[in-house]
Order: sequence, then C-alpha cells, then structure tokens
Amino acid sequence: MKRTTLRRLAIAALAAPAIVLSAQSIAMADSGYAAEATAAGPNGATSYGVFAAAGDGHGDGKGDKNGGGWSFYHKHADFAGPKGAGTYSVTSVAD
Repeated sequence: MKRTTLRRLAIAALAAPAIVLSAQSIAMADSGYAAEATAAGPNGATSYGVFAAAGDGHGDGKGDKNGGGWSFYHKHADFAGPKGAGTYSVTSVAD
C-alpha cells in the first residue's frame, strides 16, 4: 500500500471511536458530543472533526410528548500533501 493510503487508514481508525460515541450521545435528551483529530508529517497534514447534538425540544429534561425534538450532526475532513489537497463535509439537521 502507498503511504498516503496507510495514513488515511490510520486517521480513519482514530476517528471511528468518535463516530461510535457520537451515536450514544444522540440517544440522550439535550446532549452533545464533539471530537477532533489532527496529524502532520513530512508528506502532508490531515484534520478530522465530528460534532453531534440532540434535544427534546424543551430543555427541561421531561421530554416532549408531541415529538418536538431536534438533532444536529456535522463531520469534516481536510487533507493536504505533495500531490494536492481536499476536503469532505457532511451536515444533517432534523427538527
């Protein structure tokens, strides 16, 4: 495998626990989760971040019997190296 591929796999391996833990935080009312990872070396640099938040619509911890909850999810990845640079982003909002 090329070094670039191995580097990307290493970053993905570091980011996977953050994604799994963010799913758990969405299950709780009025909760949030954020994580970030960065790496740099002689062949380039990478950055990864994830943010997730959810609420029941009231903020009082009693829940919403009418389904007024909300959720927000955002993740991004940026990389740069000798052969170029790129970015990736996903955002999801529900009300």
